[in-house]
Amino acid sequence: PAAAPPPPAADTPPAAAAATAAGSMTPREIVAALDDHIVAQGAAKRAMAVALRSRWRRARVESAELRGEILPKNILMVGPTGCGKTEIARRLAKMVD
Repeated sequence: PAAAPPPPAADTPPAAAAATAAGSMTPREIVAALDDHIVAQGAAKRAMAVALRSRWRRARVESAELRGEILPKNILMVGPTGCGKTEIARRLAKMVD
């Protein structure tokens, strides 16, 4: 008799689901989550991951005065048309929501 086929493999959750909450993700975990959707652009993904982590950390600072002194507050993405700036920003926005 033929052996029964193996059970279907369970879907592995995306890298973003590995962290318990978005605010607890490390830059490495953020880059891994972006890797699920964005090809190449390693330096841009790392820079955005660090900036996003800094934003989360700044939001947790108790003192409003100290929070205002932490820089940078804004991110400027520069690159040619079609290089993936908008897609990186969209994916990060989904992580934050």
